[in-house]
Amino acid sequence: ILFLSSFLLILLTLSFFHALFCSLFFSIDKRKRWAEARNYCTTYYTDIISIRSTVENIFVSRLFSKETPLWLGLYKNNNTTTMWEWINGDKFIYTHWKDKEPNAQPGSVICVAMSNGQWFDNYCNQTYRFVCYKDRGYHLIDQKKSWFEARNHCRKQHTDLASIRNPEELEVFTSMFDRDVTLWIGLYNANRSEIGWKWINGDNFSYTHWKEKEPNGYQGAMICVAMRNGMWFDDYCNHTYRFMCYKGKIGKVNQKKSWTEARDYCRNFYTDLISIRSPQEQKRTAKLFTGDTPLWIGLYNNNKRPTAGWKWINGDKFNNDQWRHAELDNSGPRICMAFFQWVIIPSKNNNNLVI
Repeated sequence: ILFLSSFLLILLTLSFFHALFCSLFFSIDKRKRWAEARNYCTTYYTDIISIRSTVENIFVSRLFSKETPLWLGLYKNNNTTTMWEWINGDKFIYTHWKDKEPNAQPGSVICVAMSNGQWFDNYCNQTYRFVCYKDRGYHLIDQKKSWFEARNHCRKQHTDLASIRNPEELEVFTSMFDRDVTLWIGLYNANRSEIGWKWINGDNFSYTHWKEKEPNGYQGAMICVAMRNGMWFDDYCNHTYRFMCYKGKIGKVNQKKSWTEARDYCRNFYTDLISIRSPQEQKRTAKLFTGDTPLWIGLYNNNKRPTAGWKWINGDKFNNDQWRHAELDNSGPRICMAFFQWVIIPSKNNNNLVI
């Protein structure tokens, strides 16, 4: 009975992770060396995959035929360390080695692949297929709230109300819950115009899936968007529905760009430039780097008044400041923020960025 219960639990967990991982894991049907695979993943997604549990290992092993070897993000530099490391910084707490593995010889850099769900080490210049991931996890909140209450809940507990940017994400959404359930999503229109639709998290509005004869209420007061059976409709924002949050991961991008370039890069490949809404988020962001390297954050000021007019580019409320001593004395054209502590820098300067 205990075994059967455990088996059922794994099946149920896999069912949930299938819905969740469809939006996170991407099987790449190209053969590349380990470093090339990693560069491909960091260019087009977030990184090459790490595996942190039995459930993840089973799921990833099913993305290709069992015999197909896949690069993982695990490696070891035998010249400098005896420890295995995930290239994305995840903690190394789980393994699923093949019999008599690992067996790498000392004095070289060794990378890890998997086949039939089992891991083996190999020289990094071998060419295998691989799996990338993108850091956006979805969370169905089984509470009825107004759109504003839903947004606030998501921002407090996760990242924001979910946006739906393509048919693949819509498919993920509709696979995670009863299709007859009505859910708020992060789309709204405050301009009373046909072109006034915006995602609350700043995502580019380029994909829609409206129900027939929708939208039809945006010419009055601010209107918000819900979905049912995969179809979108607008409704008054004070109505109460269940809702979907997403959670993203903060990461440092080691490329120097102007603030506008950094914003566009984050929106193309991730979610947006980071906002810092609390001392806890300030501390977490500070751990991403050492020294005095400036990083762009998503704070800017367009109105030439350094003591007022500051806004987060993703729409978050500006209610926290961590200004460096003697700052807030700048005025003139658009001013953007770099980090640590907060420093006013003209937006054309090139800094690293945080997503």
